[in-house]
Amino acid sequence: MSILKIPLEISSSGGFARLDTIEQKVKQKIIDYLSTSTFERAMSPAYGANTNALIFENYDSLFFEEFKIDALDGLRKHVSGVQILDVRLTPIDTSTGFTAVALSVDYVIPTFGKQQVTLDIFTPTSVSEDF
Repeated sequence: MSILKIPLEISSSGGFARLDTIEQKVKQKIIDYLSTSTFERAMSPAYGANTNALIFENYDSLFFEEFKIDALDGLRKHVSGVQILDVRLTPIDTSTGFTAVALSVDYVIPTFGKQQVTLDIFTPTSVSEDF
């Protein structure tokens, strides 16, 4: 069984692009969970890592640890067919006036071995309405 690729793309045949391999499906499930806000799904309000809350947060080690614990628990609960090993938030130094955080998830798919997915989250350090 294949699933739709998110974000939606049109395939060369004119239909929606689909994911067919186990590795693609698991990666898509993890990205879906991480990019969904809590309470975004009406019938499953606990689904989602609320990653968008990272955008305007003050980062410290306590915040990273709380997010990691919640994300690990949620991924283990909502992403089936995979063993979630670790979630890491790593600050990225940028010189562009933005703060960046790399969100990485290490996981194991039985018979496929250890894999990793990483999302970069950029946060404006100052918000202005200059035109």
